[in-house]
Amino acid sequence: MNVIPIHLIPLRERMEDIPLLVNHFIDKYNVENHKGISGVDDSVMRLLLSYHWPGNVRELENYIERAVVTTSNNILNKDDFPKELALGKLSDEVIRFDGGLTLAEGEKFLILKALERFSGNKTKAAEALNITPRTIRNKLAEYNIQDIE
Repeated sequence: MNVIPIHLIPLRERMEDIPLLVNHFIDKYNVENHKGISGVDDSVMRLLLSYHWPGNVRELENYIERAVVTTSNNILNKDDFPKELALGKLSDEVIRFDGGLTLAEGEKFLILKALERFSGNKTKAAEALNITPRTIRNKLAEYNIQDIE
C-alpha cells in the first residue's frame, strides 16, 4: 500500500477549495437523491469556510450529503447543518483538551471561547452551545465578567 506515498494538504490549509467541493458534492447528491438544490446561502458558506475540518474532505462531503438528503429547500441554509458546525475552531480546541480543569472551569472555558468565536455575540454563542442567551448573561455575572466584545 505504501509504494508511492502521496502527501495531501489538509482541507483547513486549502480553504479556497471549499466552494468548489461544496458545489461538486451538491451536484453529486442532487443526482443521487433526485433533488434540485442550487447551492448554499452566504451564511452557510461563511460557516463552512470558518470550520477547521478535522475530517478533511470526507467530513465536508458527509455534511453536504446529509443536508441535501434532509432539506426541503432549494438552497441549503444553516438549519440544514448540525449546530456543532457553528463552533468552528472552538470544537478543535475542545477535542485537544488535556484535562486539568474542574467542570465549572471547563464550562467557563467553553462559554468564553464561544463568545470569542462569535465576537461577543451572546445570542450566537448561546445557540452554538445549545443554551439560552440568559444563561450566558447569568454565567458571565457569576464569573464577574462585565462585558465581552
